[in-house]
Amino acid sequence: MHAPAFELVLDRAAGFPIATAPAFLGCRTVPPGLHGLWDGLERELAAEAVPVCASRERVPHVTVLRGAKPPWTDTPLSPPIRWAVHEFHLLRSDLRGGFAYNTLATWPLAAAG
Repeated sequence: MHAPAFELVLDRAAGFPIATAPAFLGCRTVPPGLHGLWDGLERELAAEAVPVCASRERVPHVTVLRGAKPPWTDTPLSPPIRWAVHEFHLLRSDLRGGFAYNTLATWPLAAAG
């Protein structure tokens, strides 16, 4: 799959209202490049008959803390953190005894321009 590189602007700190209470940095506006990457991945997965949970809201974020007590409320970041995204990774999460992620594969994104 081919997708262009993009910039992710992390301009908010917030938390998910679930049992593990992860706190994260996220973006209020999802860049078109990320939408394109998501759409391309869904097409590729559908071509291989891999089910995708389309009803789930996509929330681009970087988890910075688990078990935040109380959960973080949505707060603007000023200045925002600009992150140039040039590749994406397929990760396997291991939730036994904590949280660990293992990279299974990495793909470069095409240079912008």
